[in-house]
Amino acid sequence: MTHARLRFTDEGFKWRRTPDGRENAAEAPALTELFAHENGPACFQILLCAPEPFAVSTGCAAWYSPFGHRRRFRLEIESPGARVQTYIEDAVRDDDGSLCADVLLRAQEKDYPDGGTVAVFVEVRAPRSAEVRVRLYEAFGTHPEALIAQESLPLTVYPVRLPEESPFYLDLWQHPSNLARKHETPLWSDAHFAVIERYARTMAELGQKSITVLAGDVPWRGQGCMDNDRFPADLFEYSMVRAVRRPSGELAMDFAAMDRYIDVFERCGVRGDIEILGLCNIWKKDSFDDHPLVPGDPEPYISLPCRDERTGALSYLNTPEEVDFWIASLEKHLEETGRLARARLSADEPADIPAYRRSVERLSRVAPRLRLKTAINHAAFIPAFADVIDDFIPSLASVCEQYDELQRIRRELKDKRFLWYVCCAPDHPNTYLRSRLSETRLIGALTRHMGFDGFLRWAYTCWPADPRCDGRYGAFPAGDTHFVYPGADGCPLLSLRYMALRRAIEDFALFHLLDARGRGEEADALAASVLREPDVRRWFHGEEPIPLAEICCTDYAAYERLRRAALEALCA
Repeated sequence: MTHARLRFTDEGFKWRRTPDGRENAAEAPALTELFAHENGPACFQILLCAPEPFAVSTGCAAWYSPFGHRRRFRLEIESPGARVQTYIEDAVRDDDGSLCADVLLRAQEKDYPDGGTVAVFVEVRAPRSAEVRVRLYEAFGTHPEALIAQESLPLTVYPVRLPEESPFYLDLWQHPSNLARKHETPLWSDAHFAVIERYARTMAELGQKSITVLAGDVPWRGQGCMDNDRFPADLFEYSMVRAVRRPSGELAMDFAAMDRYIDVFERCGVRGDIEILGLCNIWKKDSFDDHPLVPGDPEPYISLPCRDERTGALSYLNTPEEVDFWIASLEKHLEETGRLARARLSADEPADIPAYRRSVERLSRVAPRLRLKTAINHAAFIPAFADVIDDFIPSLASVCEQYDELQRIRRELKDKRFLWYVCCAPDHPNTYLRSRLSETRLIGALTRHMGFDGFLRWAYTCWPADPRCDGRYGAFPAGDTHFVYPGADGCPLLSLRYMALRRAIEDFALFHLLDARGRGEEADALAASVLREPDVRRWFHGEEPIPLAEICCTDYAAYERLRRAALEALCA
């Protein structure tokens, strides 16, 4: 029989293999017990190491490797009355060429032709405290299995139920055109909307609040994909709104795709703000934009698609008056459908204060009831637009630079919503493929510590060419463009980072429950317990962060201690 080693580790471990073949499995912390809240998941990872080629299965049926007979290991996990979900983890190429575990496969079998380590993510939802039993079987060819290992983990279920509606405001931007491309469906077709709904459900399960509406073509100019020779990808996003030019020359608006998109998310339980992109702060790329589309407009590169019924030709609106008509028509349609109060016109990282002011002034003239939401990576924008922006979303570096000003705005203008975000910066803390999972887990505690309402991430599914194999894209750190992966069946594959974000949001909900019991100071102390430097104003020197170990706890166990302490306090 093949010598195999079986061990348990926590959900925060991330397996890696360097280009020279070195693995980090030996560094995984040992796990001896599990705990969960009522109806919540207890999660852990199983590491199975074997020195020669093998296959692994988490199912309960016979399975054979197409590469010929080799040792087969089968894992069986059970707990009385519990629902158990297992995911064999798959690895993605990281920035340094390493393979890094992130993808959670739904397939129950996988070959390991070079031997080494397989990591299996396990989620257990048990109605009460119990034991989780793990059995490992081994077989070769058609010979019967032999039970070669059997271990168990005690599971404690705390009688604490999280609120059905998460208090954490999660805003994951959606890129539906990329869904159509990766799943090979026509844009805005029935097949495309079926895919969209599957992804929307995974977002709703996290507690997603915002619905991303693209009201103009290619507002990000494809994230510069035309200039990216090293890691090519198609990242162009297309409008859900269209105009038709009648034979009379009159413009008519088509909101059908937008309405259907919003309906899908609302049906899945996402009913927060409707975030409209593509109408202000349109990015300009020299390789894409050889001429202004709307000369004299505050947004000269705005791309509002139109079809001429007389000729059948496609074009873009090209006068400021027509752009005004488009925006005013959108406001009117949102009012007629009862959605205007939730609508936000969003700008992504405006860099020019006078230019953005011109755009804001036009919006206030043409559609004065549409509120503004702005992702800010230039701290000077915070005091400059404090009175007109309803939803502030500063980058983490901007938060730290303008922390006192943001807290002043929070105190004086209590109706504003405050989120924060990370993207292609800073190096840490962040949610890249190379980032520690503790950095993702930090999001809940840090949001509480800063007194903010939630967190934005710019890309849930903005995939590079082959995200299942290689997470790199251009100058973006690997994994920055996405949080889940495209499955061959049209469904998303979750990730280790998705699971860590789910835990971060649960942490925030536990703080909220402590607040409801008059124990807010205790919640504040728990959130601060994972910070090494509680004064966030000291986290950056310019754009560069101080070392991660000086910012926060890097050990995932610290965040599990926080969660257990919150649950025990709620049970006291």
